[in-house]
Amino acid sequence: MTAYREKYKDHRIGILDKIKPLQSDLILCLPMFSKDVNTSAILRSAHIFGVRKIYLAGNEDIISRQTSGTSHWLDYKRVNTYEELFDLLPEEHPIIVADSHGATLIYDFQWPTNPILFLGRENGIPKIVLKNVNDHYQIKIPQFGLCESLNVGVAAGIMLFHHRMQFDKSAVPIQ
Repeated sequence: MTAYREKYKDHRIGILDKIKPLQSDLILCLPMFSKDVNTSAILRSAHIFGVRKIYLAGNEDIISRQTSGTSHWLDYKRVNTYEELFDLLPEEHPIIVADSHGATLIYDFQWPTNPILFLGRENGIPKIVLKNVNDHYQIKIPQFGLCESLNVGVAAGIMLFHHRMQFDKSAVPIQ
């Protein structure tokens, strides 16, 4: 636990208790990216859209100041490998991936209850993840330009926003 988390542990718990009812049912899993700006952007989006739990796979230590302190308010856990990660995930929860070659366009997708969203690196989603995913749960964000893929931080923001809009339209955002 970071020094900040330890010093303000009781204060954090009080605030987290207030935020918890606003959190979605989504679990987010992502690799530790070689550029901390990607991880930081995703963690900030995860916090803004009320992600319940985050797992970071890999041994890089790049949670940075760019998260604007949101990493202190997130429930996240680091694991070294995807195998270790799969041991922690609930088996009955459906796995969703954001994939530029996905079978289902995002605007046609209905989020299931308790989804686990996996994001990948530039070279795609790891095979160990894909072998656990139904084709219907490989989500494609339509692209109208010439680039082959979106930045992972941008794709994460789109996916998390789309989930949040279906999860609970009646939730009142924190002002």
